[in-house]
Amino acid sequence: MTDLSLSEQFSQATLAYQSGDLLHAQQLYQTLLSKAPDHAESHYNLAAIYARQDVWLAAIEHYKQALKQYPTAGPILYNLSAALVREQQFGAAITYLQTLLQQDPEHAAGHYLLAVIFMGSHELEKAEEHFLKAKKELSMDPDLHYNLGVVSLHRQDWAQAKAYFLHAVTLNPTYLDALFNLAKIAEHEHETEQIRDYLEKCIQISADYFDAYYELVQWHKAKKDYAQALHYINIALKLRPHHPTLAFTHDVLSHKTGLNKAPIDYVKALFDGYAASYEEHLTKKLQYHLPQWIYEKTQSYLKPVDYRLLDLGCGTGLNGVYWRRRVNHLVGVDISAEMLAQARQKKIYDAIYENDIVDFLQKPGSYDLIIAADVWEYFGELSDVFAHIHARLTVEGLFVFSTEMGLHFPFLLNMNGRFTHHHDYIKDLLQQQYFTLLECDVITLRQQEGEEVQGELWIAQKELH
Repeated sequence: MTDLSLSEQFSQATLAYQSGDLLHAQQLYQTLLSKAPDHAESHYNLAAIYARQDVWLAAIEHYKQALKQYPTAGPILYNLSAALVREQQFGAAITYLQTLLQQDPEHAAGHYLLAVIFMGSHELEKAEEHFLKAKKELSMDPDLHYNLGVVSLHRQDWAQAKAYFLHAVTLNPTYLDALFNLAKIAEHEHETEQIRDYLEKCIQISADYFDAYYELVQWHKAKKDYAQALHYINIALKLRPHHPTLAFTHDVLSHKTGLNKAPIDYVKALFDGYAASYEEHLTKKLQYHLPQWIYEKTQSYLKPVDYRLLDLGCGTGLNGVYWRRRVNHLVGVDISAEMLAQARQKKIYDAIYENDIVDFLQKPGSYDLIIAADVWEYFGELSDVFAHIHARLTVEGLFVFSTEMGLHFPFLLNMNGRFTHHHDYIKDLLQQQYFTLLECDVITLRQQEGEEVQGELWIAQKELH
């Protein structure tokens, strides 16, 4: 093939490519490459054709072939990196992007793509560094400002995150995720009406934006506007019919009868989503001291022997922190995998089980002490579970637990999805299940919406029968 015929063939293939006849262009480039395997321009254009068809491995191979002839070509390095990202070959993509940026430190798209990779691997400082370098040329790109907002949000720099999200919305008024994050920032800043305004903007823009409906449910529940909360639940359940939290909340707000226990999938979803902020929220915002009180109140009833302790609903291990130094064997059980992940990091339990409490109590095993802190608020009827606890306790074993104090006998499911229990119901139940009541104290369980939530701390001992 002469240079002229090669040039003509390349022109013909490129004309087909530019006119959108990708299949014909692909065939012409492949024919050309069968005769001139090192023709970099054909490799580059063929790679672009494969990329447009999402055939990323083929695109990568042809970009690499083009790069052999032009190892410092910016467009090849960038597009090869982008294709590698599509195939989740992030390490290789970083290498090529770093080569690109060494040659062209101001390459905005290269900085942006590298920032996205670092963001995906949670290397937020590196991500922010490259987003800011890209910002010099991409200042009108709403996605760039949104991503910088997300980085700031992870760093809990609420003011900076807010500024970035507002800028993204200025550039794109229908930017749903930016509006939603502004609602979350307004929640942090206690700007109650702004929360609702941002969420309502989201659903005005997109009637299928589930997250906004979900948060509107929580907003109206907090306002005790249960009718409006139910309205948004009904819409959200059409989008996700089997959502455990919304399904149970619907049953609660619509006063469905026969609810004696919160569904397992509801409790699991609730605490899986709560795990990351659980301890800080409880101890700082809700003034929660129950684990400490349980530990201190129980000491006078303990004997100078080794104890096997079962921590029901152990969560992140708030109880275990106190008991590790006192007992010989410490076992935790919880339904939430995310909460247990936090507990494992403390390395205080001898064994941890992800299981429903009732199911676990029906398995073999004996314990000298069983504690349940802030657990029975998700159970109404307690007779069966108390019987299982009695069976698992050793002779004269102790059962220590809390309940949320209620005025209705025997128990009541409140609009917040938690059960309260009447004092006489628990007292009678302990007697029926062959426990001796050693002590019962009225305590403040936590702060809720600025008010103290009253509860009771019970210490009982197993009787023989």
